Amino acid sequence: MRNYLVFLIFLLPAFGKAQQIEKAYDANWKETSGTTIRYYSIITKKDSLWRRQDFYIPEKTLQMEGYYKESSCKIKHGEFIYFYSNKNLQFTGKYIDNKKNGLWLEYHSNKMMADSAFYVNGKIKGDALKWNEKGMPTDSIHSNADGTSVLISWFENGLPSQAGRLDINDKKIGKWQFFYPDGTLSALVVFKEDKEESVQLFDKNGIETSDTSLKHREALYKGDDAAWRKYIERTVNARVAVDNRAPVGTYMVIVTFAVDIDGKIINPQVETNFGYGMESEAINVIKKAPKWEPAYYYGRPVKAYRRQPIIFKVM
Repeated sequence: MRNYLVFLIFLLPAFGKAQQIEKAYDANWKETSGTTIRYYSIITKKDSLWRRQDFYIPEKTLQMEGYYKESSCKIKHGEFIYFYSNKNLQFTGKYIDNKKNGLWLEYHSNKMMADSAFYVNGKIKGDALKWNEKGMPTDSIHSNADGTSVLISWFENGLPSQAGRLDINDKKIGKWQFFYPDGTLSALVVFKEDKEESVQLFDKNGIETSDTSLKHREALYKGDDAAWRKYIERTVNARVAVDNRAPVGTYMVIVTFAVDIDGKIINPQVETNFGYGMESEAINVIKKAPKWEPAYYYGRPVKAYRRQPIIFKVM
C-alpha cells in the first residue's frame, strides 16, 4: 500500500484546495483496495465541469482524462484522451452531452492507426475508416445525407467480409451480403432494424444449404469454456509471484488476445503491469495454447476477441 500513498502525495499538491473525489478500482473497474488496485481515479471540480483522471497502478501513468457535467461522471462533456498502459495514445476526441462530436481518432497499442471518424451529435458524417494492427483496412462506413450509411468490411487477405446498409440508428436494414475468406458468398440476409426477415446460406461451393450448425458460433477451445479454464489452471505457474517475492495479496492479470479465422491465437497483450513475473507468465500461457475452433458469423469464420483474467495469489 505504501506505493499508492506515495503516488497520491505526489499528485495532490497540483490540485490545491479544489473539490476532489478519489476512488480505486480493480482490473474490472470494481471499487477495491490493497493489491487488487489497477486504476485510481481523481475527480476534481474545474469551473462548471468535473475533470476525471484515471491512472494505471502501479505504473502511475495516465489512463484517461476527460470532462463531465457532474461529479458522478455520467454525462461526458468536453475533450477526452485515453492511453494504453505502455503510454501510447489509444483514443482522442470530444463529447457534447454524451454524444461524440468532431474528429475522433483511435490507435492500436503499437501506435498504428485503428479508426478515424468525424461525428456530429453522435453520428458519423462522411467516411469513417478502420485498420488492423498491420495497417490493413478492416472496415469503412460511408454516411448518406438521409442519416443512413453503407458499411463494408474486409478480411486480412483484402477480400470483402460483409457489406450492407445501416439505418439512422446504426441498425442493419435491407439486403446484406456475407462472404467466405476466399470471396465466395456465404449468406444473403434481409434485415429490418437488425432483425432477420429472410436468410439464405451457401456452402463453399456456392450451393444454397439448410445446414445452420455453423451459422453463428463463438470461438471455442476444444468445444467449451470449461476446457479452456482447465488448460489455464493446468499450464500456468501459480507460484511465479511467490517465487519473485511479490507482496501478500491477490493479483488479477488481464490478457487480451484474438482468435483468427484459422483458430490461431494472435496478438496477446496484457492490460496490467503488476510485475514479479506475472504478466510474462500469463502471456506465455496464452501464446503456447493449442489452436481454437474459430468463431463463425453467417456461416464463415471470423476473427474473435477475448479478455482473459488470470489470478495469482500470494499468501
